[in-house]
Amino acid sequence: MVNYCCVPGCNTHGGFKFPSDAYLRLQWAQAIKREGPNNQLWMPSSNSVVCDWHFNSTDFVKFSVEKFEVRRRKLIPGSIPTIFGKTKERKEDECTQGKFKIILAVIN
Repeated sequence: MVNYCCVPGCNTHGGFKFPSDAYLRLQWAQAIKREGPNNQLWMPSSNSVVCDWHFNSTDFVKFSVEKFEVRRRKLIPGSIPTIFGKTKERKEDECTQGKFKIILAVIN
């Protein structure tokens, strides 16, 4: 089963599951501002995901290997999605359509 990003207007598949911590989970739901039944706050299911487009590059764990910086798509604990809307410029070096990539950048 393919999970699509639960952010309204986003149709990217794959992403990060909501945190198990109840408070952080609520913060994610509030940040997304998705409307649930009866105009109440939508609450995610156990299969709900948020794609990496909605997180800042600083929200990801970075690993350094010799002269390269390796950015794996692992969130720093406590990160909250903050980027919404269709106008976000998507950089070529970002992960696309839910595919996992390791991104290398030369460190001077």
